[in-house]
Amino acid sequence: MEATYVIHAEEGYVEEVFSGSVTYPELMAFLGTILADPQWHNGLNGLADFSNAIIAIDYESMHSIVSSFETNPNFSRGRWAFVVDAPLNFGMTRMFQSLTEGIHTVRLFPNRAAGLAWLLSDRQD
Repeated sequence: MEATYVIHAEEGYVEEVFSGSVTYPELMAFLGTILADPQWHNGLNGLADFSNAIIAIDYESMHSIVSSFETNPNFSRGRWAFVVDAPLNFGMTRMFQSLTEGIHTVRLFPNRAAGLAWLLSDRQD
């Protein structure tokens, strides 16, 4: 897995870009790196771009990720735009969206421009 992130403090969001095969251990290590960044705070929204990646995370691991989000106050409680264009990624992120209801708002988008437009809009849905 290759992954990068940029915290856009002025706009109030973190932008994550993934490529390759995204596995549970690599994803959790990457999220730990973001949480350790001095600019990070749990009020940030997020854009996660999986358009050049394959999400290779099973249901149990997905549940573990969601449990971490529920119990760790450092994780974001904001809005998240997930950019997905492959059917497998759509299914995985749709499962994540369902599991995280009540923790934060997740919406799926076919491209970054649409996701970013929603993320930066005043809409809270």
